[in-house]
Amino acid sequence: MQGKLSGWCYLAEKVLARSHRGWLKLKRGLFTSNTNLGPPEKDPKSHQLLREWALTVSPFGLLKARLPYHITVGPLDAHKYPDSDKVFLALKGKGSNPDPASHLLVNYDEARKEVVIVSDDVDGAASLDVRTPVKFDLDIKTSGNGCVKIEQMESTNCQVETEKGASVLKSIKSQKIDIRAKGGDVICLGSLQGNINILVSQESSVNAEKLQGSSINIASENGLLKAKYLYADSSFLTSVAGDVLLGNVHGDSTLETKTGSITVGKLTFLLSLFTLSFFIQATLPDRFCGWKIRAAVTGSS
Repeated sequence: MQGKLSGWCYLAEKVLARSHRGWLKLKRGLFTSNTNLGPPEKDPKSHQLLREWALTVSPFGLLKARLPYHITVGPLDAHKYPDSDKVFLALKGKGSNPDPASHLLVNYDEARKEVVIVSDDVDGAASLDVRTPVKFDLDIKTSGNGCVKIEQMESTNCQVETEKGASVLKSIKSQKIDIRAKGGDVICLGSLQGNINILVSQESSVNAEKLQGSSINIASENGLLKAKYLYADSSFLTSVAGDVLLGNVHGDSTLETKTGSITVGKLTFLLSLFTLSFFIQATLPDRFCGWKIRAAVTGSS
């Protein structure tokens, strides 16, 4: 079994805590990133390895997971598994009665090239580590406080949906990235490349280092939308009551918030801003010739 399940959910909480203290700080009109989160927290001693699975699969398949607890997904070691034909799973928990492993169904459908992981456990105290070929589609959904972490994966489709749990994605390349959260925060470390759609509700916030793709759409209700770099042919970011805070914006972008504020460090090409809060701040590049900005305060006076 490759790797150990680290305290990544704890690290996500550290990122969120630093976010409120200025994880991506606006200093002299520009962002400074601090992604050194310190040493990972060790797993609680009460957690133990409950069960492991080793599956033989076809490359370019799909991982489909429906879980009530934390899941982390990462790539196989390409040197150890050059044929990209293995999937490894490790379930950790407290070893309570009933055993969480007894509620976990793991199945590989060879015809559909799908690895299906389903659990009806209502405890949610376990955690699952999964290693797949680097080029593997992902369809992951957690309930309750279940967090999702995905790192260094490439795929055609990457879909993540959580409720109160955080979604942490690091260095992902995919033709389509779709993230949804109903209270949990979305954290994007490194670079996310692809056509990106992020939809979060309630108090969920979005913190991103670098988003890059042809089309990027992000929508929230009350949470903060923050990104250090945003490179897209077209992008649309909207929040009902949260602030929109961006560092470098490239491409045709529309930013909208009803009662929050909009702050942009540096922009290129066309930018449209809409707000009811009467606060818009944008820093134009030194050579403004040929670039445009549109700003408007919407709503009735």
